Amino acid sequence: MGPHSAEFEELYALLSKAAERYRSVRATLVHKVTATLAKEANRRFVDWRFDGREPGMGIIGKPGPPEPEDFYNEYDDSEERIYLWHQMPALWREEIYDPEGRLKEAEVHGGNNGPRWTYEKHNLAQEVRAVYMPRIPERQETDTRFSFLFDPSEYVFFETFWDGTSVNKTGRELAVAGRGCVEVCAKTVSWGYPPYVFNAYNASDEGATDHLLLVDAEMGTILRVAARLEGREFRVAEATEVAYDEEEFREGTFRLELPGVQFRQLDI
Repeated sequence: MGPHSAEFEELYALLSKAAERYRSVRATLVHKVTATLAKEANRRFVDWRFDGREPGMGIIGKPGPPEPEDFYNEYDDSEERIYLWHQMPALWREEIYDPEGRLKEAEVHGGNNGPRWTYEKHNLAQEVRAVYMPRIPERQETDTRFSFLFDPSEYVFFETFWDGTSVNKTGRELAVAGRGCVEVCAKTVSWGYPPYVFNAYNASDEGATDHLLLVDAEMGTILRVAARLEGREFRVAEATEVAYDEEEFREGTFRLELPGVQFRQLDI
């Protein structure tokens, strides 16, 4: 599909203006990874980069040339539950839990210039990173992993769909979390142009051959996205609940206070 086709323009108008159609959103998401397929996609992509081409990849501080094995990722079948709150223009809160209900990550943005709270817990080492930044550069991008679903901005849209990717509606209309959706297939023309938007959930070095998106037909937000290898889904993020323009969120939603956690202040 040419970049200026009527279908492209329709999808552009739907996705790129999503953030203008609501004032707030509260959502619950599930993010799943199928390990065997993700591993296959990763290795095929890395091998392609090294197969007689300039890989454009390197390990800082490693002696000698890079090898494919340096970029092979290990995977486990995994599932995360995500709770997300967003209030225009720049308030975000994202909490990510493991299947046992333990908090793994949290990110809170209190506005364009801050403050910002970041919490990460690595279960194997029981290491906790908790940082508070009272002020951040205004142009610094949102760090939440799944905010791209509810703000598929003009910049991200162009980076994702303009070059190296063909985009088409499949003709199917489905529902996610009770919302009518349009199904869109974004097919990778070349692994040299991986769709940018999916980097948001750590898929930048995985060789997806296409992605399926279910786009809210009214709002233009993305309620389901699946990275696929030859038609097989290996990484999926899907909304199970979504509510737009509810009453004001409770006081303290866009602050992060966790029992027993001391946040280290960083000044930028």
